[in-house]
Amino acid sequence: MTTAAPARWDTVLGTVDGAVLDCVSGPLAALLVHAGVQDPHPSLAEDWEAVPAAPDGGLPRFDLPPADLDERVAARTGLRPVWHRSGGPAEARDAWRRRDAVLVLGDAFALPWLPYFGHARMSHGFVVTGQDDTAVTIADPYDNVTEWGKAAPTVTTIAVPELDAAVTAADGSVRWAALEPAGAPRPVPAGERIAANARQIRAAIDGGVFDRFLTAHRELTAEQVDNLALQTWLLARSRRLHARWLADDRFTEDVVTAWDRAQQAAYLAVRRVRRGRPAPDAVLDRIRAAARAEYATAARLLEEDS
Repeated sequence: MTTAAPARWDTVLGTVDGAVLDCVSGPLAALLVHAGVQDPHPSLAEDWEAVPAAPDGGLPRFDLPPADLDERVAARTGLRPVWHRSGGPAEARDAWRRRDAVLVLGDAFALPWLPYFGHARMSHGFVVTGQDDTAVTIADPYDNVTEWGKAAPTVTTIAVPELDAAVTAADGSVRWAALEPAGAPRPVPAGERIAANARQIRAAIDGGVFDRFLTAHRELTAEQVDNLALQTWLLARSRRLHARWLADDRFTEDVVTAWDRAQQAAYLAVRRVRRGRPAPDAVLDRIRAAARAEYATAARLLEEDS
């Protein structure tokens, strides 16, 4: 794999809306553009749902990005992200040389182009576009304002030892993915997708998904507030991404705005708790309001479809 010209990857990143994608979907979108998909956003944006993540013994989370994202992308684009787990960074870099570009997962704490560098540990995806004996070229469409500064889309290089440290998991492995052909796309008509989404949202809310989520966070401890901040951030981004595909102004006004407010309230709650002050109950009220907006919007879309 040879180093791609920065201008080429700058152009790729310019077509990816990193402000509505998370740190896995964003680099996946960049790979799709690089592979010839003119607009990768619809393949990532069709879904509007509130699905709990598989329980892991901690606080409840939402399945964002969805666990079956690879299958959804394959059905919609004909390209599937195929994940690999290499035995170590040297083995991984050797495999990357045989491919044009790959999506790699690393620790944001150790990635120097991110504001999380040296501050916060979390999994973060980026595209490796090329390498030589001393450095690796990366492209990262991530766009977000953090408490440590702004993350902006970038094409840059990182020294091999730094990269190796950032991408090596506790068990010594490295996770990465490459796009592979997956047959002809199998699109679902937009009307069917919209109706299915609305029914799923109503069923999830009727089934108490947000009620259980709020109950688990009612004490607003530091751990709970941190989780609220992450989950509302993911929900706000997923709703803003879906709004791009749905092109419904009222969805943006009602649902996107409600989750933006919930996210802002969660961020303020985190800051208060870190200063030793209690988190305001308003953050839970904002999430309830967002859930009500989701339910009402789903009802409206189903009525319009009938």
